[in-house]
Amino acid sequence: MSIDHKFPVRGLLLHISHYDPKWCRSKSEEKPFEPDTAMKIVDAMAVSGMNMLIIDCADGVEYKSHPELKRHYTAPMSHLEKLSAYAKKSGIEVVPKLNFSQSRFFRHNEWFYPYNEIVDGRDIFDTEEYWKPAFELINELIDVCRPPAFFPYRYG
Repeated sequence: MSIDHKFPVRGLLLHISHYDPKWCRSKSEEKPFEPDTAMKIVDAMAVSGMNMLIIDCADGVEYKSHPELKRHYTAPMSHLEKLSAYAKKSGIEVVPKLNFSQSRFFRHNEWFYPYNEIVDGRDIFDTEEYWKPAFELINELIDVCRPPAFFPYRYG
């Protein structure tokens, strides 16, 4: 099969945890992501000529720097590391994604609790108190996924 590559980036966004008003109703039943299932997705991507996997990590993986973000569906970081290595062997670049946008309706940063809350009557969004842990998480994902084109260095 010949694949015509008109676009330099042909990717897929994979949520390993998700926040959306409809999804939030069933968060209590959410299961951890399974690397074997995700690797089947990578296989299909490779066959289709895709070259980028964007992974929305949120609270789907366990962070050493912030164990307080762990939920009942959080998977070990080794699962993400395994998936990332597998994708790279298939010629697929891995880009980790975290959503820090503040939106009470869409709940984009609800996964970031307790850092997304109002503390002592003040909103901590856009403060050191909010962004310090955010960059610590970003650094962990950089260390695991090694996405050189999008995160060529660690932060902080």
